[in-house]
Amino acid sequence: MSQFFNLTHGIFLQVSMKYTNSLYKLLDSKPTILYLAAFVLFGGLRLIMLYWDPIGLPDDHDEFANLLQAETFAQGRLANPAPGLAEHFESFHILVNPTYASKYPPGQSFFLYLGIKLFGHPWYGVLLSCMLMVTCLVWMIRGYCTTGWTVVIGVFIILRFALWNYWASSYWGGAVAAMGGALIFGSIPRFSSGKKGQLLFASLCFGLGLTILSQTRPFEGLLVSIIPGIYLITLVVKNLRKGQTRVAAQMITPMVIVLMFNFSFSAYYNYKITGDPLKLPYQLHGEQYSIQPAFLFLSQRETPPTYNHKMLQRQYQGWELINIKTVKDYLKLKRVHFKKFMRYFYGWPILVVVCLFFINRKGIEVPFWSFILFLLHFPFTSWFHPHYFAPALAVYYLLLIISVKYLIYHRNNLVQRVARIGLPVFLIITLANSKYFATRDLGYINGSQPYVQEKEKIINQLNSIEGKHIVMVKYSDEHKLHEEWVYNGANLDQSKVLWARYISEEKADKLKEYFNDRMVWEIYPDASEIKLLEY
Repeated sequence: MSQFFNLTHGIFLQVSMKYTNSLYKLLDSKPTILYLAAFVLFGGLRLIMLYWDPIGLPDDHDEFANLLQAETFAQGRLANPAPGLAEHFESFHILVNPTYASKYPPGQSFFLYLGIKLFGHPWYGVLLSCMLMVTCLVWMIRGYCTTGWTVVIGVFIILRFALWNYWASSYWGGAVAAMGGALIFGSIPRFSSGKKGQLLFASLCFGLGLTILSQTRPFEGLLVSIIPGIYLITLVVKNLRKGQTRVAAQMITPMVIVLMFNFSFSAYYNYKITGDPLKLPYQLHGEQYSIQPAFLFLSQRETPPTYNHKMLQRQYQGWELINIKTVKDYLKLKRVHFKKFMRYFYGWPILVVVCLFFINRKGIEVPFWSFILFLLHFPFTSWFHPHYFAPALAVYYLLLIISVKYLIYHRNNLVQRVARIGLPVFLIITLANSKYFATRDLGYINGSQPYVQEKEKIINQLNSIEGKHIVMVKYSDEHKLHEEWVYNGANLDQSKVLWARYISEEKADKLKEYFNDRMVWEIYPDASEIKLLEY
């Protein structure tokens, strides 16, 4: 019996090694198959996960703002006309003057728009962005690591983002900016090939990466782009000094063309929303509403704006406001940010930081120092969510796999043993507990808040009643700030249901008169039983 077992075991090992080696050679010689596999596997796994983590409803301010812009694009516009009686339709992170639009850059909304246009629902745009992100991350890592290690980290990335991850479940964003970072850092090793096709492609990817970052997270994108930009300029200058003008031209021409288009589009986009080609919607929104700057070292606005609604005042003069008077206040704020960061990444950043100054940096100098520079800005930020880290995600995963390799092949036998046993165990545990981390992680499960379900019931009720409707929302003084009912679609005139802020009886009468073709209702979201009442 033992002889039979040994024989079958030996045959199994030989066959499995044969096919494993064949697969490795195939992926190594044709890495395009590897990238395609990452794209398909992530998409397939996330679609399977819909059984446990279904498509949810938006429930956060940022999500509604992104969705507004996606709907605007789907209707063939970059911005919507300012609504009549605009003060009733003001909401968080949205402009109502001089146009009705989101304050955020359009990158995330563009993918939500693709979801609407191609598949009929914005979430499929989220799925597409995550599939492309994973593919770009694998492509980037393959430029620095062997095929085997690329497969290892690729599998980890696929599982990490497909299993209960708010980047793939909500409309907040993250994947698009991470894609941009991966394109930039993936192009760096390709520039050293010297082959015409690879140089042109690397230049194109570099330009696309810069464009994507500028249209998603401009400041963080600028930070991670500084050192790669210096590196590329150095390469171009070296080639020009050697008289290799054709090589230098190949390195920059596709990138310059892409960036020229990006700058032109950005200027036109800004003009359509703010009326000024050089003023971002984010800037204009800040001028109209914000007091707290994005960085702690900048001064708060001395004269606050005049708010039409108490909820907006509570947001910008309360929740967003950060008063740091002592070192203890500062450390308390940063402790909160650090907890968010560590929970989202399962503690893996500790491994990267521990190994950073011990690993061999040869060949990874650009991503290494870009990562250091990027980390230096976090102590000065006023707010933090894990998707703010997205532009540097590609570098983080590259340094993570290099840190793992450093420990596994460490010269100290004890370190080797601990790493080879402990790291896989920790990996399995963290992935197995991904739902626990996701739900604990600031409640990032999409559509989980009860008020979203209540609002959906009201919308279904109104959709069953003939005609168009407008609902005046009457909040109590104790209403929860992040349970916002007043969000509308891009086309206010054509929407069957409009949500409006109640201000006063006099203004409510004017609103009723202005929308005389609609049935007018009122609702009290803080009542013990939420009911739709005729006004």
